[in-house]
Amino acid sequence: MSPFFPPRLLAAPAILLAAAPLAAQPAPVQFTLANGLQVAFQPEPGARALTAVLAFPAGVRGDAAGQEGLAALAPLALRLGGGGLYGYRDVDEQFENLGASVEAEAGSDFTALQLRIFPQDLRPVLAILGALLKAPIYPDLRAGFARARREAAVDPQTLAFSGLLASEGSGPWRKADMQALRAWQGARWNPAHGRLLVTGPIGAEELKAQLAAALEGWKAGDPPPASGPRALPARGGFYQRLDPGVVPTVVLAGVPVAGEAEETALDLALATLEASAESKAGSIECKAGPGWRALRGKLSAGAGSAELQRLKEDLVRLGQRGLDAPRFAEQLARWRERRLVEGLDAERVLLRAARTAIRGPVAEPTLEGVNAILKRLLRPEEIRILVVGGGAKALPGATVLKD
Repeated sequence: MSPFFPPRLLAAPAILLAAAPLAAQPAPVQFTLANGLQVAFQPEPGARALTAVLAFPAGVRGDAAGQEGLAALAPLALRLGGGGLYGYRDVDEQFENLGASVEAEAGSDFTALQLRIFPQDLRPVLAILGALLKAPIYPDLRAGFARARREAAVDPQTLAFSGLLASEGSGPWRKADMQALRAWQGARWNPAHGRLLVTGPIGAEELKAQLAAALEGWKAGDPPPASGPRALPARGGFYQRLDPGVVPTVVLAGVPVAGEAEETALDLALATLEASAESKAGSIECKAGPGWRALRGKLSAGAGSAELQRLKEDLVRLGQRGLDAPRFAEQLARWRERRLVEGLDAERVLLRAARTAIRGPVAEPTLEGVNAILKRLLRPEEIRILVVGGGAKALPGATVLKD
């Protein structure tokens, strides 16, 4: 039995068990390809499509010094690029023609590709995936990001904030270092350290044969460094990216996070600010990115540094006092509800399983644990504030970031 793919993990939620008894589920199958990639497959004879998640233990907090931001950048760059004989447009057109989809996700301690494929198109889709993994072609990343923004595929504010938290506006993120990206992917997206989780209507032997053929040549490179996650230095501050096209001005305030416990704690806590509108910086919403959590809002006309300071003070007070029992209970109930809803989505269930494979099981959050995390993270020296927009003149005290 594979420790990263519990046989009952993909079972229907309890509300569906009466209609689909767990005993009727075919047994999961685990196998390892010649290149070391561990595969876990849950047959689903009645499904219309295959769902797959390919995950690696390579998150933004594990980036080496001087290469901050590569873990967050690589999955996006891969989708903006191509592989083998496939260029950017070819990859997009091929996936669209085949009715397939591929998404990339980066976390504080993992990165993953998510795919949805019709069974009759598995062979050509795997051929494209193999090309992306074996011979990635990265485009001019500056042009690629600009195109992605125009196509609304990337949120320019959260993209800028990811760059800020990863590298303070410097390093590979800003330089678009394609050589560093290729080296990172070769070392970190190593099949010997990867996990591929698949569900769908196909036989195990056929799946194994097609995977072996498509991923032949994707070989294990040097193992990633054995050192643990690198702790980011405390670099709280006030930054601004001047963008006359962003009206009204957008502000994000947040902190880096490492691991699911910190992510969940910030999700629960920031949701209380969003719901209660405690912040004085206009309407706000929670935002999540690879290795960070933040509040995002729109500054009112004429707002300045004092309004941003009040937003920071709200976060600091939240860290000092923590959540009270009623608010924690309310947010925990919503968190459980979201988890249940995710259990109805095969892609989200697989992604959760992949995260468990990489991170190990994470206990349900407790009030004491959440408040301890908030006290540690929501400190003045940790909180970053990023303003995007505001015309050609920066707000007083802001460090201007340049693309």
